[in-house]
Amino acid sequence: MEIAPILHDAFQGATPQVRNEANSKLADAYQNYYGDVMMALANCISTQDTQIPDEIRVLAGIAIKNNLTSKDQEVKQEQANKWLAADGSVTDQIKSILLEVLKSTNNQVASAAAQAVAAIAEIDLPQGRWSSLMTTLVENTKDEQPSHIKMAALQSIGFICERADRNNAGVVSQASGILTAIVQAAQSKESDQNVRLKAIEALGDSLDFIRDNFARDGERNCIMVVVCEATQSDSAKLREVSYGTMSRIMTKYYQFMELYMKQALFGVTVKGMQDSDDSVACMAVEFWSSVCEIEDKNQRTGEECFGFAKVAAPKVLPILLELLNRQNEYDDDEDWSVSMAAAACLQLFAQTIGNDVVPLTLQFVEQNIGNTTSWRNREAAVMAFGSILDGPDNAHLADLIKQALEPILNLMNDDSLQVKDTVAWCLGRISDLVINAIDEQVHLPVIMNTLLKGLQDEPKVITNCCWTIMNIFEQLGHGGVNQETTVVSPYYPQVLPALLNAASRNDNENNARTAAYEALSTLVVVCANDCIEAVLELSGEVVTRLETTLEMQQQIVGMDDRINLEELQINLLGLLTNIIRRTDKLVLPASDRLMTLFLNLLQNKLPNSLIEEDVFIAIGAVADANGEGFMKFMESLNPFLLRALEDPSLIVCNTAVGLVADVSNALGPAIDQFSDQYMQLFVTDLQNPKAQQVIKPSILSCFGDIASSIGPKFERYFSFVFPVIEQACQLDVPDQYSGYAVSEEFLDFVANLRERIIDAFVGIVTGLRDYPALFAPYVPTLFNFLSKVAVDPLLAPVESVARSVVGIIGDVATMYPGGDFKEAYTKPWVLEFIRRTRSDPEFTDETKITARWAREQQKRQLGEK
Repeated sequence: MEIAPILHDAFQGATPQVRNEANSKLADAYQNYYGDVMMALANCISTQDTQIPDEIRVLAGIAIKNNLTSKDQEVKQEQANKWLAADGSVTDQIKSILLEVLKSTNNQVASAAAQAVAAIAEIDLPQGRWSSLMTTLVENTKDEQPSHIKMAALQSIGFICERADRNNAGVVSQASGILTAIVQAAQSKESDQNVRLKAIEALGDSLDFIRDNFARDGERNCIMVVVCEATQSDSAKLREVSYGTMSRIMTKYYQFMELYMKQALFGVTVKGMQDSDDSVACMAVEFWSSVCEIEDKNQRTGEECFGFAKVAAPKVLPILLELLNRQNEYDDDEDWSVSMAAAACLQLFAQTIGNDVVPLTLQFVEQNIGNTTSWRNREAAVMAFGSILDGPDNAHLADLIKQALEPILNLMNDDSLQVKDTVAWCLGRISDLVINAIDEQVHLPVIMNTLLKGLQDEPKVITNCCWTIMNIFEQLGHGGVNQETTVVSPYYPQVLPALLNAASRNDNENNARTAAYEALSTLVVVCANDCIEAVLELSGEVVTRLETTLEMQQQIVGMDDRINLEELQINLLGLLTNIIRRTDKLVLPASDRLMTLFLNLLQNKLPNSLIEEDVFIAIGAVADANGEGFMKFMESLNPFLLRALEDPSLIVCNTAVGLVADVSNALGPAIDQFSDQYMQLFVTDLQNPKAQQVIKPSILSCFGDIASSIGPKFERYFSFVFPVIEQACQLDVPDQYSGYAVSEEFLDFVANLRERIIDAFVGIVTGLRDYPALFAPYVPTLFNFLSKVAVDPLLAPVESVARSVVGIIGDVATMYPGGDFKEAYTKPWVLEFIRRTRSDPEFTDETKITARWAREQQKRQLGEK
């Protein structure tokens, strides 16, 4: 097969048609002539034919890799199976060819071969195949080998470690070979610094695989020596990567670091922080950030903590504080700088050592905040102060803030944009972390005037001012929904128009426009009753702006215009949704205008637009406000809703399920005329293998919403609803002795699924409260499931879950007063869970009252007095 011309056309064809035809040929070849096409690709990357350009050889290597791995796990497994099923003589020959290509003097070709080798290794090593691979790679890193061969071998090792399953015995068995290859190439006697660089990079990628080696003193000492030596190299890039690897070692193997910190790590990292190369200094600072992160965690969890940060603080903190003066030269430069790294590290020191961070930092602030000759010193002083507000004693900080507020606020008039930006950020930190330092009579008026002025400044300053306003109104206006007025109510007449003006920008530079709309949303959500009129006035302007965006859609020129417009529409929809929810029934006179606008947005949305979800959420708020009166909009809305429910692979389908729930709750029994359509689509979605993972929990919850609305009519769906619920109830988390690794993502999914199952049962029980015979067959399933929730460490402590569980325990008891399910109420977990919920000091009175009521119902079931 002449593969080179096809590769050229597939990747570099002059027209889309040429590229599509070539890709179709490749796909057909992979499907029908797998061994032949893989061999052709291997021959292409290894060819010495000068007529074939090097870039085509590189593409051949990438094509081999792409045909062996995928981000889609199902596709990846299919590809692995195909490789494993191929003729062994063919796959062995391909592997031999690729190992030879690793010796190529063309670095790009060798790198492509390294990626292909790693892709094959990811499949073969777990199966106990290709046992000679690591021997070959180790041989290729020996002293006598040319540099280009060493680097290709090390790059292969790095790719293998980056991709392979760290828990697979077949892979882990190669750890000693991996370590041997790395160490012999990383030693200081290696004259080529690029080889050492590849070795240290590979070491960083291999840390998960060499855990057994690292536990042995001799091998660990060897590793630490080569890393420390590499930090002293003349190559800045090697020093940078070495400090990064040292940081990863500290995070992964903290328990072994006490000796090395005393003997070497402290000294070399302090030196590295003062390196003239910013990239090197950043990574040395990152080492101490890693130290603080792990020690902060260990202190909170009671794990072993050596106190490296506390001991090193007198030496490290002064260096960090001085590094704050190494800011980027230009105010629009967002690249990560030494000063940013130092500020992040200082924040972590504050969290880790608490009050001990204060004296040295305050000394630095006092020395620099009044510097009239250098903006860098003033900015560094404010940055230092803002960085230590999370960790030290709150009361102590409050006193310091009261003393520092005046000079900090004065700097909002500074000529330097960087200084003003950092002042706004610092005010945000104060209002977020130490709000009690702000005296409502003395400080708040001055701060608000400063922020109002900041809203007229550059986008960077506006963004941080908006964040500060959000923090102030959230904390000082908390609970405003249930109050006639709050301490922030007097500021609404000034702040609302100022934020609206800041949100009037044509662009969203530095996220300033979005920040302004988010701040407006916060003011709406927390507003007290005396500010409702101001919020209603705001709604008119927001609706007008959203209507204008429909006209703007006709003026879009390019992708940037489209992205900018969609961001604006999403911001406006989010704000409008919050206004509708906060004003509730007061929005009814505007419902027709709102729904006309929302339906127009759905009808005229741009292809692949992202706003559909936000429109559905806004419509849900209108439905909630209108209740049964929302029926007049259903004929126009339903086609959009059904279309969104048809494809569960799209995230908008999940939002549509949520809207069905909102509409069900609004319409009540009247939803029955639409429920067959929705339930049929739900069944199809649940059976679709391409459905988003979040779809199933959402649909289960929606079952409950529909059931509570239509009551006994929900019986017609029992035949498929309860099998789905029962199957979901059976999903368990493997215990710690099962040998299966459980990801955080899976734990979160199970917790979310169980919470939605509770919602389903609550809705069904509510709908069938007066029809106990219909629900009776499913009571055992319910109680078996609740017994799991009662001991679920993620769900049981959640108040909303606890309230729902004790509520449904009581509800079922009232449905069967004759003691039909008395045995279920005798289980020890029932009384234990009710007592725990009733006595939890963190739970509200409402939850505790529900728990006490549930206990009374349990007593009646058991015949107790």
